[in-house]
Amino acid sequence: MNVSGNNNGWGTRGNNGGIVELNLVDQDIVGDIVIDSSSYLAINMKNSTIKGKINNAKTAASLEINLDADSSIELTGNSYYTELNNDDSTGSNINKNSFTFEEYE
Repeated sequence: MNVSGNNNGWGTRGNNGGIVELNLVDQDIVGDIVIDSSSYLAINMKNSTIKGKINNAKTAASLEINLDADSSIELTGNSYYTELNNDDSTGSNINKNSFTFEEYE
């Protein structure tokens, strides 16, 4: 998934970012999630999984991840978010595989 602005001549360059709310219910997603510096993404997960890198370049203007206790993330590379809400207070539903998974501003 690639959330990015349109720099094809309309709007103001750097200010035409994407705004996406991704609602995953009973879904298994494999692949990387890329967000550019002018874009916003909210991922809401219910009984779902993501396997991949999430915002690996640490560029998203905003990336909010909301996991219910029955959802999980398995990282395949360093990943970054601006807000994480996890119903599993132990965090055992996030498999970092020795990669970085951290908040940034």
